[in-house]
Amino acid sequence: MLEKTLALLFRTHETRKIALILLLEVRDRQMSEKPYSAEEYHDFCRGHGFKESSYQNVVSTLRNCGLLIKSGGHHGGRYDINYRFALDLSSELYEFLGAKANH
Repeated sequence: MLEKTLALLFRTHETRKIALILLLEVRDRQMSEKPYSAEEYHDFCRGHGFKESSYQNVVSTLRNCGLLIKSGGHHGGRYDINYRFALDLSSELYEFLGAKANH
């Protein structure tokens, strides 16, 4: 389902790829002693061969839709997956369809 969600959010294969790799990185590290930090983006982009402008656009989209959340300072801070994203999305869909959600 994540691939379908990313296909809705991003038009190009490149941006979907950046989003998937970033989300996997954040997910894998968010419960560790070294969660993914916003300050790591230079190394992240360099290591994966991504343009920083494309990366920033992906992060902006993921944050605007609520899938990725940031805590901390303006330039620093950490990213986490918003586990409520799916719940919020289903609630909005139920509301759109005129049905009441059972959660």
